[in-house]
Amino acid sequence: MKDILLPIFSLLFLCYGFAQDNTKVKIDSLTTQINRCSNCSHLLYDRAQLYLENDDKMLAMKDFNEAIEIHLEHFHKNHILTEYYNDRAFLKSELKDYRGAIQDY
Repeated sequence: MKDILLPIFSLLFLCYGFAQDNTKVKIDSLTTQINRCSNCSHLLYDRAQLYLENDDKMLAMKDFNEAIEIHLEHFHKNHILTEYYNDRAFLKSELKDYRGAIQDY
């Protein structure tokens, strides 16, 4: 039984490490794109989602805030903005900022 479980656990740890590295590469790529585009709220939103996958909640909140601010400044209110607010509200509730979450919902 040990002979079977050891390779399985090794493979699981390898896959987990690859997923973490892949997320880091995606975050770095988005950061480069964000630096080139000052009003690309969708890039900030995408990076916030990746930060959430890595459990970097404060960095995710920063990007959600910037994405909403940019979207409000450059675009009309639409379904995309609603999605940004909903995801930020969910994160606020996870951070125990219930009042802020209610305001975003």
